[in-house]
Parts: sequence; structure tokens; C-alpha cells
Amino acid sequence: LVIGTILILSMLVLLVAFRSLLIPLQAAITNLVTAIAAFGIVTACFQWGWGIGLVGIDTNLDTVPIASYVPLMMFAVLFGLSMDYQVFLLSSVDHHRMHGAGEKESVRLGLKSSARVIAAAALIMISVFSSFVLNGDPVVKQFGVGLASAVFLAASMVLVFAPALLTLMGRWAWWMP
Repeated sequence: LVIGTILILSMLVLLVAFRSLLIPLQAAITNLVTAIAAFGIVTACFQWGWGIGLVGIDTNLDTVPIASYVPLMMFAVLFGLSMDYQVFLLSSVDHHRMHGAGEKESVRLGLKSSARVIAAAALIMISVFSSFVLNGDPVVKQFGVGLASAVFLAASMVLVFAPALLTLMGRWAWWMP
């Protein structure tokens, strides 16, 4: 319910900000897919025990229970970072589009001007969240693994999926009835 509410409200905000139907839909799908994938990585590591030794957990069991609040907190942090990346890229593309660049050219110029900043921000956050694995508490390790993988996936989706979709849809990406 919380995740659905957040996605719907963010779609409304993006709808007003960019005056488009496709852009908010793409952002919501990107956030949802990224969150689900990150939850899957945490589940595979901690509940199924895949690579649990790599994160420094030595236990008689092959699994560690995931704290109930970890997925919701992960989504909150992921959503904030992913939306920052989305808005930064889309604002740059929209800026070039408003100043006369064609649809494909505005995507290229927007990506050119924002990709390094998004990648650098993502690498910083991945490094910070990866350092959580050094903590002895399994819950902190869960946040570290989940958030580091989520930020990597979110930045990848914003830098690959969003520009690809904008390019494929052309002027229809900015269509509003």
C-alpha cells in the first residue's frame, strides 16, 4: 500500500512537472522493477544463503532472517535516489528540447550533460552502502547489500532504459492529452 501510494503520487508530480504521460509511467516502472530486483538480491543472499559468506556472516545456518522493516526502508531510500537521477536526466533532456533541439538530439545532449553526474553520484552511494557490509550487525549488512545493488540498478535503468525509451517514442514521449 505504501509503495503503491508513493508511486502514484510521484507519477502525478512528474505528470505536472514534465507534462507527459509516458515519462511518469516510465519512472514508476523503473522504480518498481529496481526495487523488486533489489529485494530479490537481498532475499537470495540472506534467506537463501547465496554468497552469505561473502558479506561476512558466519552462522550455523545458511540463512539469516530479513528484518521486516528492511524492504520498506530500502524502497524509501531507493525511491529518493532514483527519482533524483530521473529528474536530473529528464530536466536536462527537456531543457534541450525546449531550446530547439530535435527529439533524438535532445536525448543525446541531455544524456551527455547529465550521465557523468548521475554515474558519479551512483558510485558514491554504492560505495557508501557497500561499506555497511563491514558492520557486524546482519540487519545493517542487509541494508548495505540491498541499497548498493538497488542504486546500481537504478542508475543503470536511468542511464540506459529512460534514454532508450525517450528515443524510441520520439515526440510521443512528451505527449499530453
